[in-house]
Amino acid sequence: MEPKTIAISVGEPAGIGPDTLIQIIQSRREHHLIAHADPDLLIQRAKTLNLPLKLVDPTNKNSLTAGVLAIAPQKLVDTCTPGKLNENNSDYVIRCLDAATEDCLTKSADALVTGPIQKSIIKETSIKFTGHTEYLANKMNVPNVVMMLASDEMKVALVTTHIPISQVADAITGEKLKIIIKILNENLITNFGIKEPNIMVCGLNPHAGESGHIGYEEEEIIKPCLKNLINNGIK
Repeated sequence: MEPKTIAISVGEPAGIGPDTLIQIIQSRREHHLIAHADPDLLIQRAKTLNLPLKLVDPTNKNSLTAGVLAIAPQKLVDTCTPGKLNENNSDYVIRCLDAATEDCLTKSADALVTGPIQKSIIKETSIKFTGHTEYLANKMNVPNVVMMLASDEMKVALVTTHIPISQVADAITGEKLKIIIKILNENLITNFGIKEPNIMVCGLNPHAGESGHIGYEEEEIIKPCLKNLINNGIK
């Protein structure tokens, strides 16, 4: 298999993103990683971890070697101390994300990996940010997206994201559920090679509402939607 190129936004500079990336590259890799981050930040964290790190240009073909990382430089706005948030660096976090995303949009990279961020510190600035899912959807002008957590054993998709639990029930509609399941079904077929996906849908209320005795959402919203989808060929 030809090596793929993966663009990485390292995330919150005071968090575990830089450390995790430095630890990952200590073994030889199958794919090229391009980190969008402050070079000095990574060098300092590598010293703290007592791990080798050599930064190279993204065009360097030796970037698969252990301890070597291709970097697309982005400078921090302010000082960074591990474990101590600095809202002045929120702009840096977004710049790294934007640049890594642009790599994918321009076909310079095949995939995007996002390091963990501290959303609260970003929200305290003027930057509008709910989460990676919504931010990327807005950036690409895509109205409907699905967040999915995937492993070889199980893939879990969410109907609602990044809203208070008190708002979840009102956010679930038959139309929204139908859109999510259709996107999920197509993705499982196209991107995961599952010819006939078997999708299970969780109930919202305890015991899936107990036939309407503990909430109405299953009987009035979820089940009618699923029946319609099944009649249209989705299992």
